[in-house]
Amino acid sequence: MTKPRQADDYNAPLVDRGGRSGTVLRILLLALVLIAAAGGFVVFKRSLDNEVVLGGLGVLAMVGIFFLVSSVIGFIEVMPQRQSDSLARSFLNSHPDGTLITDDKGRIIYANAAYGALTGARKATEVQTLETLLSRHRESNEALYRLVNGLREGKEGSEEFRLLRAVGPGSNNSGAHWYRLKARLLQQEDNGGKPLQIWQITDITAERDDQERFFKELQNAIDYLDHAPAGFFSAGRKGEIFYLNATLAEWLGLDLTKFVPGSMTIGDVVAGEGLALIQSVQAEPGLKKTVTLDLDLRKTNGQSLPVQIIHSVTSMRDGAPGESRTIVLAREKSDENGRSASAAAMRFTRFFNNTPMAIASVDGDGRI
Repeated sequence: MTKPRQADDYNAPLVDRGGRSGTVLRILLLALVLIAAAGGFVVFKRSLDNEVVLGGLGVLAMVGIFFLVSSVIGFIEVMPQRQSDSLARSFLNSHPDGTLITDDKGRIIYANAAYGALTGARKATEVQTLETLLSRHRESNEALYRLVNGLREGKEGSEEFRLLRAVGPGSNNSGAHWYRLKARLLQQEDNGGKPLQIWQITDITAERDDQERFFKELQNAIDYLDHAPAGFFSAGRKGEIFYLNATLAEWLGLDLTKFVPGSMTIGDVVAGEGLALIQSVQAEPGLKKTVTLDLDLRKTNGQSLPVQIIHSVTSMRDGAPGESRTIVLAREKSDENGRSASAAAMRFTRFFNNTPMAIASVDGDGRI
């Protein structure tokens, strides 16, 4: 039978030197002190009184007994065990981002399995720092330089850069790659030493591809709207035009490259009393209303353009006018010299809306 492995074994870090480096030094120092004490006793044993020798041995015996009892109850540890949180360590070992921890001198303290997979390292001796890996590429030098300077100032940072090829030499994916690099400091809790540097690198090529694909789809949608066979414009609460498509700009004779959102209003493009007709369209509070109107637009050369618009306006919850969106359909001149009833109705509507006389329709109670 195959012996089951723990889940954390599959994500074992390539490098993990997080133990207390001062333990061996302290043990060696204790050994030197004991050897010096024994040597001093041998050298000066003839010049010491028996009472002094017995007193010293008694003190050493008491210290020894205290040490043995303390080590049994756990008050003193000969070889201090690493106090680590298994949950946090498992999280770091299995983290999908490549994580590298170095000291202030650039020596590698920790590198998880994702870092090895990303950089192509398969064993501890093959793990290299990010400064070594990224300094080979001109595209990542500036990003790495900014992050290193930020760490020296005690600031964390994040950079994104594009490389012509993958960082890892053994990567199966060819072509350009995008990476996100993060850097921050980690203050050690067990001593007052210098903080460690945490580096996290992520391959975001797929994320960038999705963004570029979405941007292209958005550009295509805007292009379809710009070159639709109908005009379209969107206005704000005060009637300022924020967007109009290329079709409507061509009909009005506007240079779309010089158009600044908000620089024009509906009144600048509507001829006659068409603006009053548009402003009369009011939706109920919190609702939307769509109407069809026949009116004339004003071209830049002063000529009128007969159109039919589908005007949709929203209203705020307090009843204030909201944004509006309008589709503009050009009305061609009738080839049948006005024999069509619809053409006659449209001509009457244009004449009615542009007449110099004030006309209103009221009911029996005097309401318009």
